[in-house]
This record gives sequence, structure tokens and C-alpha cells, in this order.
Amino acid sequence: MTIKRETDIRVEITSTCLTEFASLSNLSPTEIAELVEIGVLIPSGVSPKDWAFNDQTLMLMRRLRRLEADFELELDLKTLALGYRLLERIEELESHLEKARVHAGLSAEDMAS
Repeated sequence: MTIKRETDIRVEITSTCLTEFASLSNLSPTEIAELVEIGVLIPSGVSPKDWAFNDQTLMLMRRLRRLEADFELELDLKTLALGYRLLERIEELESHLEKARVHAGLSAEDMAS
């Protein structure tokens, strides 16, 4: 008897060019270039005309813009970069905490007490 398993998992990752990303993220191409230069954004492609940004990058920029709007902040690029790095670190720590919780067999309520 042969069991056939379907293992064809499709993940669709879309990417946007610089001008489309600028429009969707509400950033100017100059701001995007500065964020790429300081390492906050990492596009595929070598030069700005070849740059493509994935959905995760767009979600991050929208998240940072929401924070800016929610707190009525006027953020410069360095502050935006700091926000990016802090959000990234928080997500990493939350992931480690969840792994530790699962490994220890604890519920979320056990961890809170």
C-alpha cells in the first residue's frame, strides 16, 4: 500500500517597486533611500531602479506609520529606525518566551503569575 501525501505548499510573496512602495508606505523615495542606507529597509535589487520590497517590509512601514499617527509624533528617520529595531526585538523576545512556555509545558496564565 502506498500513501501519497500532498506536500506542495505554496507561499506567495509579492514585491513592489520603489515608486509603488513609496506610495503605499507614504514615504518619499528619498526617505526610502535613507532607510535603506542605514539598514532599516533591505530591498532586493542593487540600485534604486531595481529595488523591490516585500509584503513584510510594507507591513512594517504601515505599522510604524500607525504608531506615528496614534501618538501624533513627527518622527525623523533615526527615530523611525529605532522604532523598527525595538519592534523587531520585541517580536524576537516574544517568540523566545513562547518557545520557553511550550518547552516548560506552561500555559499563558502560569507565565503571568
